[in-house]
Amino acid sequence: FVQPISEAAIMLAALHSVLLATLGLSPSPLVATRRAALASAAAAVLCRDRASAATYGGGRASRCDSIFAGTFTDPINHPGGVREITLNADGMGGRDATVMGRRLATVAGGGGRGEPERFRLEALVDGDDGGITIDFTPKGGPDNFRGRFEAGGDGEGIRFVKDKNFWPKVKACTPLP
Repeated sequence: FVQPISEAAIMLAALHSVLLATLGLSPSPLVATRRAALASAAAAVLCRDRASAATYGGGRASRCDSIFAGTFTDPINHPGGVREITLNADGMGGRDATVMGRRLATVAGGGGRGEPERFRLEALVDGDDGGITIDFTPKGGPDNFRGRFEAGGDGEGIRFVKDKNFWPKVKACTPLP
């Protein structure tokens, strides 16, 4: 029995592979799970080499060029914790890093009740009105967890599609000098 792999899982695996290759690293044996191996194999089929796996958008990258960039909290699931979302640059001249047309992002956070003191998650941003997909597996959660930005009765922030949890945005992203 082969479980189908979603497009987002393939993109996150491609992102992971590109980041490791860019840094000249290989995954540890503990990280190389069956799911990661299947996703990496699927990503390899779609992205035959590193150059085609990552494409770069035009212009100078800004880690803040999205409504998803900034500092958020998770008062329902992990009170006291923060999550800072930044868009990634490609490391090659400051261009925007993208995989299959989606911006690569990092979610760095922690410190909330019931979660690690610090964690780092990979994410893909589909544009301001397209949503964000976060891989929570490094902290024991689900992969391909989708959220949409909303402004309404709960304030401005990210509403996750599956569990309806809401991360309020508490601070806009600060561009680097």
